[in-house]
Amino acid sequence: MALSPLECGMRDALLAAQPEMVRRLEAMVALPTGFGHVAGLDALRAQVAARLQALGASVELVPADPRPAWVDHVPGLDARAPTLVARRLQGRDGPKLLLCAHIDTVHDPKGPFQSLQPRGDGALVGPGCVDMKGGVEVMLSALESLDRAGVRVAWTVVVVSDEEDRKSTRLNSSHANISY
Repeated sequence: MALSPLECGMRDALLAAQPEMVRRLEAMVALPTGFGHVAGLDALRAQVAARLQALGASVELVPADPRPAWVDHVPGLDARAPTLVARRLQGRDGPKLLLCAHIDTVHDPKGPFQSLQPRGDGALVGPGCVDMKGGVEVMLSALESLDRAGVRVAWTVVVVSDEEDRKSTRLNSSHANISY
């Protein structure tokens, strides 16, 4: 099945944006977000929020519950990083999307694995490059591409800071009403 003119235009725009997408991914990967590294999580969450707000989304930070002791990787660290919920629903028609991601990694913020590097076969490797910072970049670039193409889709984006801890990533209805 052939791509529509809109699909071809979006594909071409994303291919042209690939160097910028790699540059943004490099910046994301350079932010240490492993082991509940609060400063890195806060910085990356702010970058994601800014891009979503630039698309007209309302952004809310949903407080996290305290982490249980068995989840803590660093004794004494209070890593109750909030969940980001961004919505762009008003005045939109067509499909409604619910997109979810996480921004933490499992890599030590003080360890040697800290940057995006090319591999011999042309692929890139780095902490969170594929899971999940690369996915976050693809998601944001896709939403930006849809917006530039005039596709008026409604969406909700949920970005958790700690995918392993169910309590800190739980969205209680008293905190956030996830609609899609």
